[in-house]
Amino acid sequence: MNFTLLFVHGKLVDPITRAEVLGRSHDYLSADRVEGFTADSDSLEFPALVRDHSSFTDGYVTVIHEDELSILNEYEMPRHEKRELLLASGKRAWAYVRA
Repeated sequence: MNFTLLFVHGKLVDPITRAEVLGRSHDYLSADRVEGFTADSDSLEFPALVRDHSSFTDGYVTVIHEDELSILNEYEMPRHEKRELLLASGKRAWAYVRA
């Protein structure tokens, strides 16, 4: 089974929400930041990353199974699109940004 990194912010930071969406607990979280995006709070239910070159968003990186990306796609899309972003730590992680 292959693993990948996911940058989370907003509701997916909450371990209960992650467990409800993915069907299992994800205990590993590492603080990180994505530069050039701001967290748009227009929607409290689904806050989006929005391109803003002068901003950043703090969040966390978690390790997920690659097959869990399809579950997250259903949860996040069509409101958001999945992109691989370079984080402040130098890691590359999937994130969902405003479509």
